[in-house]
This record gives sequence, structure tokens and C-alpha cells, in this order.
Amino acid sequence: KPENSNNEDDYLYIRLAPGMEDIVVNTESPHYEISLIEMMPSLMERARSVLPNAFRTGKGVPYNDKDICSAIDRAHRKHIRRVVIPQVIPASTIARKILYQNNNSSPYKQQNQIRVAEIGCGGGNLLIALATQFPNAVFHGFEISDVAIEMCQQRIQASHLTNVYIHDARLEPLGANSTVFDLAFTYDVLHDAPDPYDLIAQTFRALKPTGAFIIGDIAALDSVANNIKNHPAAVTLYGISTCLCLASALSEEPKDNFKQAGLGTLGWTIPTSFSALHSAGFSRVRVLLQVDNMRWVEASCT
Repeated sequence: KPENSNNEDDYLYIRLAPGMEDIVVNTESPHYEISLIEMMPSLMERARSVLPNAFRTGKGVPYNDKDICSAIDRAHRKHIRRVVIPQVIPASTIARKILYQNNNSSPYKQQNQIRVAEIGCGGGNLLIALATQFPNAVFHGFEISDVAIEMCQQRIQASHLTNVYIHDARLEPLGANSTVFDLAFTYDVLHDAPDPYDLIAQTFRALKPTGAFIIGDIAALDSVANNIKNHPAAVTLYGISTCLCLASALSEEPKDNFKQAGLGTLGWTIPTSFSALHSAGFSRVRVLLQVDNMRWVEASCT
């Protein structure tokens, strides 16, 4: 309805076919499919307001937009419920051993001895799902977006869980106070990061020798040409990347040993990821599965 209009004829009514409500309206439905479309107005605003200067200067723009964070958060929710908990964790030998260990001789049997980190936890969807599923472990999320940190804090409070924490990684970086973790996760983060290689190196240093890093990211093919020719969503994903992911990946000035990766949405390829993980010190890297355009990888420390 247009602003300041009291005319009943100015209302726009949409009649949905049976079943369509779950796809386009009900955000809690397992069939909800339009979450990423919801962030398009915010992406277009970024394209008009901040990207022209980014193109002129070569300096990207981090994203801390509430609408974008909320839309990505809703997009993640379905994949976490349908894929991460029931498929990814059972597919990882190390994650399964640590999180599902139930025999009396297990070193992980003691309450709250298991420590798990999530790098770039966003609004806390995966963090809270894991903490709910595995109450004998303690989960620590690390995030730099103010909007996402506030969203995650609210979710933790509402959940009443006592085994989950959120940290501002700018003030409490991963591995601070010599904390070591049994397991680490990251989901849809590394292609956005200005320096994903440093995040991977930090994670390796923060893990126990028996630990592993479980990584979910966009299932990119090995080159731009291959993506354009063979990836069914390449045009859409490259458009989103220009407005959001690549802009974020170029948002910090290079300094010291830091060199911008500038990966963007379809930049986290298998060769790039395997090389980065091995260079950081991980000894064995393997693809666990690929579902819903997300590729999940397990990197073990030993």
C-alpha cells in the first residue's frame, strides 16, 4: 500500500497457490526458498551508494547491513537443519568421534570438556544448533559484525543454553588466553574474508593435534570460465559477489604479511582451499560432501 494512502484500491493483494506459503512466506518452513531474494534491495542500494567509489579506489566495502545479515541468516537455517547436523557431522570421522563418543573410556566423556569453535558464526544458527544437539560440549562463536553479534547474543539468551558463547573476534581473537579447541567449524565465510589464509592459520594453531577444521563454502568450480560455462547459478552468484562478497574480501588495506585474497563468492575452489589448508599445517584434507551448492571439507591436524 502506498504511503499516506487510505484508498482500499491502492492495496496490492496476492493470492498464493496451495503450498506456496511455505516457499515464499513462512521463514520457518523447510521449503522456504526466497531468503536471498530478500536482500536484493539492500544489494542494489550498495551498488548505487558505495560501490562506485569502491570501483574508483579499488578498496572494498565490509558489510554490516541488518537486512543482508538477516537474509543470509535465514538462508543458512534450512541448510543447517537439513544438511549440517544430519549429514556433515556424521560424514566427518573426527567430528563424529569427538561429538558422538559415548563409551565410558572416552576422554571426551566428562561434562563440558569438549571445546568447539565456530569462525564467523554470524547470527548463531549453527552455533546454537550444535550446542543444542551436543549439550556435553562447549561452543564458542567468533564474529566481527556488530549486527551479527547482537543477533547471536539475543538468540543465546532466548535459548537458555549454558554451553554456548559469542566473542567479538576484534577484542577476543581465536586462541586468546591459550584456549585450545577439539574441533572448529566455519560456514560460508572464507570467500568473504580479506585474509582467509590467516584465519585458517589461526584456526590450526588453536586446535589440538587430534582436532579438525570442518569448512562449508560455495561449491565453486576451478576457474571463472568453467563457472560461467558449467555452474548453473554463476551469473547470479557473480552479481551478488560484486555487490557483497568480493567487496567484503577487498575491504581491508594490505599490510605487513597480509595480502588481500579477493576471492569472492566463487573463489573458494578445491585447489585454492586444499593448498591453503595444507600450507597452514593441516595434514589431511578431504571433501566430505556437496549439497545445495555448498561443499563441505574436513581438514585434520594430524
